[in-house]
Amino acid sequence: MGQFDIPGFLPEWRTNKTEQASLNDKLQSDAQPIGVLREGFERIPTQLPGDRWDPNDVTAYRANSGTVAQYRQAKESVVFVESTSNLPPAPGAEKKSPSVGSGFVATPDGRVVTGYHVVKDAKPESLVVTLSNGKKYQAEIEHLDPKTELAVLRLHRQPYETFKPLAMAQNSDLQPGERVSALGYPRGVKELFLSVGGRWQQPSAYESPAQFAQNKMFLAADGSGFLPGGFKGKVTLASMLYTPDGKERIQGGLLPGEDPNRTVISTDLKVEPGNSGGPLLNQNFEAIGVIAMTDLKGSKAGSTPIEDVRKVLADARVFDKPNVPVTRASFLDQTNRFPFLRPEATKSPGLSNHWEYNANTPANATNLQFRLRERLAPYR
Repeated sequence: MGQFDIPGFLPEWRTNKTEQASLNDKLQSDAQPIGVLREGFERIPTQLPGDRWDPNDVTAYRANSGTVAQYRQAKESVVFVESTSNLPPAPGAEKKSPSVGSGFVATPDGRVVTGYHVVKDAKPESLVVTLSNGKKYQAEIEHLDPKTELAVLRLHRQPYETFKPLAMAQNSDLQPGERVSALGYPRGVKELFLSVGGRWQQPSAYESPAQFAQNKMFLAADGSGFLPGGFKGKVTLASMLYTPDGKERIQGGLLPGEDPNRTVISTDLKVEPGNSGGPLLNQNFEAIGVIAMTDLKGSKAGSTPIEDVRKVLADARVFDKPNVPVTRASFLDQTNRFPFLRPEATKSPGLSNHWEYNANTPANATNLQFRLRERLAPYR
């Protein structure tokens, strides 16, 4: 859907006949396809809770906005992870689909953090990491931690080659309602999507459209406004995976070796298959966690806290052992190094797998008028 950044255009409302007319005009003028994007705006594909999936999202922000500046800075550090699975093809499939997910650069010498389930079944020789500029690197698994659902990859870099790490917060201690976002490559689309946490609100009878818009990030044609936020708190993994009577909230349930009592971050945030392993960000676009799962409606996400990420990086000794450059690709038998890896043909690779992107898919024009809801199957 086309959306627009609120800051910067409220003064223009006062020059029009009515605030409501200005609101509708602004929505239509800002929500334009990339080919006719008006000057001064920049497209950033965006997902909001309750959105219908649209790979051709036309969300545009003012080019001088803080959102654009933060997105540009973080974009260099968020990566696309793909591999071929060791598991046999799905029943009826002629060949294996590639497993895809997200991740982020953690060190200047090319260590990448991603999700355990994104790479646990990967064939070692097939693991490839792509930067936002399109440059591809062969990678190998350096450390796996099924307990916290994290993995550390090592890029095969050239001599003197360095990378831009994503800023990591000291902790994940936010207050309920604080703004969170996520960056990643949903459904295998090789275009970096921004997911913004928060919720939609309807205006009350006690405020004018201008008052209602003051703290809203987006407005829709039906008059509703999106209040950014999304941080709900920290819960145990078991409470996020299962209802009190033991029913699964998330398809796949607990992974082998995963700690059901570990802490996860609960957020009102829309993520898709392919977002797994990507960063959960605070309002300063610092990583406070790693996306691990989504719920039945596709509007709530669970993430591994940054405290666990820092511990896994320390356990992998990434700050003690330099990533020695290679001039020729070489791969290790990861299964021998990590004996707890065992193929499970019945398990879904989860949030990170089996989606294909058709570049010829037309944009959903109805999204310019309505926020469409859909019920998505939960994935891990």
